[in-house]
Amino acid sequence: MTYIRSRLINGYGPYDYEVKSVRKGKKVEQVFVQYLGRTSERNVVAKSREPKKGYLEFGEGETTERKMPKTWDRLRRERAQSISRATGASPFQADALAKTAWRMGLDPGRVDWDRLQGRDLSYDEKIEMLGEMSGMSIKTEKETELEQELWLESQAEREAYRESSA
Repeated sequence: MTYIRSRLINGYGPYDYEVKSVRKGKKVEQVFVQYLGRTSERNVVAKSREPKKGYLEFGEGETTERKMPKTWDRLRRERAQSISRATGASPFQADALAKTAWRMGLDPGRVDWDRLQGRDLSYDEKIEMLGEMSGMSIKTEKETELEQELWLESQAEREAYRESSA
């Protein structure tokens, strides 16, 4: 006898497949027969674990480059929107600026975002200015890359020294 089973795979689905019952000694096992495909959405009772990813338009009449994931909650979207309008950054950069402010011990709601205003400022410069506002310094991407290069060079020099002395 064959049955149709439905299963969530990696949190998505449900997917339907056909199985048949086969007796092996005293046990009965279900053996895969064929894959039937994804269940139509209107017949689904259980939703998948992950919400569908999509994007919301950032503002009225603004370019479509500025979109935010639907998975962000309302407060996160509003915060990113307000910071983005003040600084001229994308919503993703604005969200990252807010997270950086939290890591520096600043409340994103009390930061003077107008000081970071200007499309001519790069993201690294905005992070530096945010660090100056908090009294902390955070390494920029360029500084981190330079530090990594110097470390790799020192490691190569150490290896060369070890090989020459051995």
